[in-house]
Amino acid sequence: MSQPHLTKPNPAIQRLYRESEEAWGRQDYQKSISLIEKATRKEPYNPSLLLDLARAYGRRYDFPAAERYLEKAVEISKDRAHTLGEAGGVCLGFDDTDMALGYLARASQKKGVSVGSLTTLADIYIRDQRLDEAAELVARAAQMD
Repeated sequence: MSQPHLTKPNPAIQRLYRESEEAWGRQDYQKSISLIEKATRKEPYNPSLLLDLARAYGRRYDFPAAERYLEKAVEISKDRAHTLGEAGGVCLGFDDTDMALGYLARASQKKGVSVGSLTTLADIYIRDQRLDEAAELVARAAQMD
């Protein structure tokens, strides 16, 4: 699991993440997830923690739980376009392209969407032979630079 992206590191959360990573390394996945859940209870309005929790559930093939935490992260986020793009990346990390497509498509409709989200979505569209849609996204991304 990755360390949370906080402006000011919280020592309690850093400790929980270290323990979570150790548990994951020992293949004690439930303990690892439990520790991340504990971290999210300490900072319930931190979308990065919820994205990490979703990542862990997704890596364990519990896609409904992953989606639940991704949606919660988006819901509490102050920058929904960014969080939707991150959620798409989380889904790609556990090889759920369909779920990633949904989050990236939602991100593409938001003001402030990143070039990375647009190009990642365009890449998925290319693989799906949706070339016109991919070209539109690439053109939008090119205008942003």
